[in-house]
Amino acid sequence: MVYRSGLSLWMDNASKSPDKPRVLFNLAYALKEAGREEDGVTVLTRAFEIDPNLIYYIKALKFAHENNGKLITEKDPWCYRK
Repeated sequence: MVYRSGLSLWMDNASKSPDKPRVLFNLAYALKEAGREEDGVTVLTRAFEIDPNLIYYIKALKFAHENNGKLITEKDPWCYRK
């Protein structure tokens, strides 16, 4: 089964839709959660290359995580492209 984890789900989706920024964002986040942050940053950078407006999606996600105790700060590379 492909969807044994969030990472396998998003890796499969990204292989089928490599140019969809939201798919790439979700893959990047799954990579981060799996301890593969450098790989996640690479994927996230690709998502920003496709859609520079993705930053608004990430800012919205920040507020969702604050309620679950997972605060993404403005200095976090997952919030802002350098």
